[in-house]
This record gives sequence, C-alpha cells and structure tokens, in this order.
Amino acid sequence: MTWALYGISAGVILGLYDISTKHAMTNNSVLPIVVWSSAFGALAWLLGAAGSAVVDGELHIWRTSPLEQLLLAPKGAMMTLSWILAYLAVRELSVSFAGAVRASGPILTFIGGLVVFGETLTWLQSVALALSTLAYYIFVVIGRREGLTTDSVKAMGFMLAATLLSSLTTVYDKMLVRRFAMSVPSIQLYSAIHRFAFSLVAACIILTATGGWRPLRWSWAIPLVGLTWVGAEVAHFAAISDPAAQVAQLAIFRRASLVVAFGYSAVVFREANVPTKSAMIGLLILSIVFLILPT
Repeated sequence: MTWALYGISAGVILGLYDISTKHAMTNNSVLPIVVWSSAFGALAWLLGAAGSAVVDGELHIWRTSPLEQLLLAPKGAMMTLSWILAYLAVRELSVSFAGAVRASGPILTFIGGLVVFGETLTWLQSVALALSTLAYYIFVVIGRREGLTTDSVKAMGFMLAATLLSSLTTVYDKMLVRRFAMSVPSIQLYSAIHRFAFSLVAACIILTATGGWRPLRWSWAIPLVGLTWVGAEVAHFAAISDPAAQVAQLAIFRRASLVVAFGYSAVVFREANVPTKSAMIGLLILSIVFLILPT
C-alpha cells in the first residue's frame, strides 16, 4: 500500500497549499495570484528537469510529441480554471467551509473511475466513502448555521465547479499514464508550463477588459502556493502510477488536506464551532483508516 502513503502525503501537502492560498489571497485579486503561483510552480519543474538532465546526461524529459502536447492541453486548461474558481471561493469562505464544499469530490471522482476504468470498491471502502461524505455534509450544515451571505453562496458554487474540474483532472491523469503511456515527469513538467501559459493569457484578457491590474501585495505565501502544489503533484503522481491505485481512494486521501488546514485555521483564523468540526475531521480520519485496511 505504498501508493496509499503517497496519497496521504499529497493530502497533507495540499493542506499547506490551502493555508498558503488563504494568506496569498489577503488583499489581493485572484488572477495575479493564479499567474504568480503558476509561474513559481513551472519554474520549480523546469529547474528539476534541468537538474535531472545534468545528472543523467539526457534530455528525455523534454521529448514529447505534438500529440502528447495536445493531450496535455486539457489538463492545463482544467487546472487553470479550477484554480481561478477555487481562489474566488477561498477569498469568501473559511478554510473549513471551503473544504466542506468539496464533499462531492470523492463521489465525482469515484463515478469517473467507475465509468472510465470500471473500478469498484469493497463494502468497507464504500463505508469509508459514505463516512467521508457525511463528514463534509455536516460541515456544510455547520456553515449554514454560521451564516451564509450572498457572496458565500456564490463562492460555494465556485468551489463546487472547481471540485468537479479537479475530479475530472484526477481521472484524466490516470488516462494519460495508463492509456497513453506518457511519462509522469513529462506530464508534470509540461502541464505546469501549460497552466502558467493559460493563466497568463486569461489574466491579460480579463484584467485588461475590466480596467487593468491592481497592485500586488507581495507575501511569502505567493511562491509557497506554487511550490506546495508541486510537492503535492509529486506525491499524487507517485501514487497514481501504481497499477493498484484507485482514483476514488486517492480522492479521499487528498481530502486529508482539511485536517492540516483546519488545525492551522482554528489557531490562526479562530474558526467557530471547533469541537464539532474536530469531530467531523475525526470521522474523516476514520474513513481514511478504513480505506487503507487490508481487504
């Protein structure tokens, strides 16, 4: 179950990504943050690829066909749009509530895995899926009690759309690795470059049309957004490259990000209803334990 450990690691790193995103979005517009974080992510992959070439004396990681570049374009486009929508949501929602809206993520990914790859879950894994979904649903109920503004309702829609795109990307990742036999380093490198290109074009078009760029409030969190995403992708692809890995289970492992982000948010951002939310996070951890138990 090494792939499961990689999957959980990806979730933990994504928690750090969520924290960095919340800080980066403070007093900043969405599109510049998307551009800068994508730029740092692409730079990290480029430096890693260059270092690999120096060590082994080959440039195989750079060798992709026009068809492979075409296949990678949808991933970059989906991730760019997912980031934009998620950042719009994070700006309005608390960290725990933003995570709760992602409750549909495992279900959507499971449906994708079921339809595309014919995956199935054991009864214990099905219970785990139900428990994790219940935990996130209760988060939504708590959020309603805390009071939802019109902007919050709109942000929920943005996060739901971002979750759908992220789920589709997870399924698409597996297709690129399994069906099209693309190398994982090439996928990581070029999808990061595509994300930066797509985000830059989108920012230039949208911000120019809406009156120009606002001054950027720089912070340490901006590069960390891109760098933590790189770390999460390394762990994610290490997991998904294993033939035994199932995308439905990986989707729940990635939700472990809520544990890290909520713990930080409870202390720094002083989240409300901490005991109840902590109980729901405990339920989430239980579902993860059920998923990694031998079947």
